[in-house]
Amino acid sequence: MNYPPPDQPNDDGKSPSDREPQEPQEPGGGDERQGGGTGAPYSEPQQPYGQPPHGPPPEGGPGYPGQQQPGYGQPGYGQPAYGQPPPGQQPYGQPPYGDARQDPYAPGGYGAPPPPPPGQQPYGPATQAPLVHGLPLAEWWQRLVARIIDTIIVVVPFFIIAFIIGIFYAITLIGEGATDFEVGTGDDLGLTIVLSLIFLAIALAYEGTMLRYYGRTLGKMALSLRVVPLDTPRDPGGSLPPGTAVVRALVWYGPSSLLGWIPFLGVLANLFPIVNGLWPLWDRPNRQSINDKVAKTVVVVDR
Repeated sequence: MNYPPPDQPNDDGKSPSDREPQEPQEPGGGDERQGGGTGAPYSEPQQPYGQPPHGPPPEGGPGYPGQQQPGYGQPGYGQPAYGQPPPGQQPYGQPPYGDARQDPYAPGGYGAPPPPPPGQQPYGPATQAPLVHGLPLAEWWQRLVARIIDTIIVVVPFFIIAFIIGIFYAITLIGEGATDFEVGTGDDLGLTIVLSLIFLAIALAYEGTMLRYYGRTLGKMALSLRVVPLDTPRDPGGSLPPGTAVVRALVWYGPSSLLGWIPFLGVLANLFPIVNGLWPLWDRPNRQSINDKVAKTVVVVDR
């Protein structure tokens, strides 16, 4: 095998390999650049913007030997991209996996209200009223409309009877030579009491009879309502016991009819039907009026 001859020393005693390398001269005039003048030689050509440099990374630099460094705007090895969370962490603004807060309406979530104090109803919409004998309780407005219908049914015959009695009473007074009289005093007080008792009799006859045999009045029939006992079994035919039907009607009409003619006390007695009618608005959970509580009944929707 033939080997190349060793480098021969020059006149200065140094071999060509021991010399310092000289920079190549640019064509067209040594260090002179285009346009004239002198300066540093041209540098290495730059890499395109955003591209990683060629060749191995410098010593002591980041990365592993033989691995290219990322260019500007590109994530390095093991580094998350811009806008991405570090490994092992949830995205910003997202709850950890399995956290109940990921559902704002889940129990205990950040959108759920705090639990109520012990002994109080939960916050939010009111709970649904309980069923009585498998039937839903009547709404207050339904009971109001039914009561208006029943009042008209009771008042119309009472006005007819009161008008007839009033005519006969006036004829009697005129026959006796009376020229003026004041209602509510003397004999007129007796007339007031008689008319109050007539009104109570008409109301008890109407409502007591309807509840006794049908469990509902004409007004409640129009609204598909029914009166049922609260604590005792319901009659299959829908009727109520006689005592329950009479007591319920008497508590409604009795105070104003029996006490309405008494001064001062009559004012409170005449306000009782209004308070009684409004009572189901705040009574919970059975939405009972005062006469319902006395008779132990409730009003349900029975279509």
